[in-house]
Amino acid sequence: MRWKDKWTPKRHEAELFAKRIADRLELVRAKGEWEQLILIATPEFLGVLRQQLSAKVAKLVSKTIDKNLVQKTEAEIRQYLFE
Repeated sequence: MRWKDKWTPKRHEAELFAKRIADRLELVRAKGEWEQLILIATPEFLGVLRQQLSAKVAKLVSKTIDKNLVQKTEAEIRQYLFE
């Protein structure tokens, strides 16, 4: 799914979903439940998600992985975390 700057229903849904994720991350950050964050998402969605993050959450992002890992096992995903 490739997005341009124009509005599309898929992009709109992605923005709404990213906003929900960003809001949840902000709540958890405010509670002090974590000190760093690794974001994993497709390249297209990662860009949308980054735009929705608060400055305080964005500051805690220690790594981003712009890949679709949905079909990967937990062990395979862990390999990406420590590259």
